[in-house]
Amino acid sequence: MIKSVSNGVAGSQLRFETDDAPAAVVTFYRGRAGAAGLPEVATLINDGTALFSAGAANGAGINVQATAGDGKTMAVLTFSTGSVKARL
Repeated sequence: MIKSVSNGVAGSQLRFETDDAPAAVVTFYRGRAGAAGLPEVATLINDGTALFSAGAANGAGINVQATAGDGKTMAVLTFSTGSVKARL
């Protein structure tokens, strides 16, 4: 996991491989984001690639990218926790 602060927003990135299809990965995290109260910004699902983005006005959000290849799906999740200043 990679953690960083950029422009006053704290975030992390997680990469993993799964047997699930890209669309299934995006569907799972879209449901989790909705349950957490993050409004959906965009979703794109096509052959072999799926993308999803959700975020709140305070900078909290998630971006999901899932790409199929060699019988596996590579997923990259990028999380932001919102403005660091807002939590200080």
